[in-house]
Amino acid sequence: MDSAINKAYERLNFVTQDKEFLRNYHLREMAMSDWTTGVNTAIEKKQIEIARNLLGEGMSMEFIHKTTGLDIETIKLL
Repeated sequence: MDSAINKAYERLNFVTQDKEFLRNYHLREMAMSDWTTGVNTAIEKKQIEIARNLLGEGMSMEFIHKTTGLDIETIKLL
């Protein structure tokens, strides 16, 4: 095996033995996932708000689709 791969594997084995490190790693991963979900939800809500405003202004569904990125079926439901 390549020496760099061996070193990485040894480091991985060393790090995974530290339970506190693993716990903190998993907590950080969960926090990042929560943050990403929150951002994506906020973006989707803003896209829907913009689509509703554009519909209210009489814009076409194709224009709204191009502007917001929402699919036509979602726009129809608004």
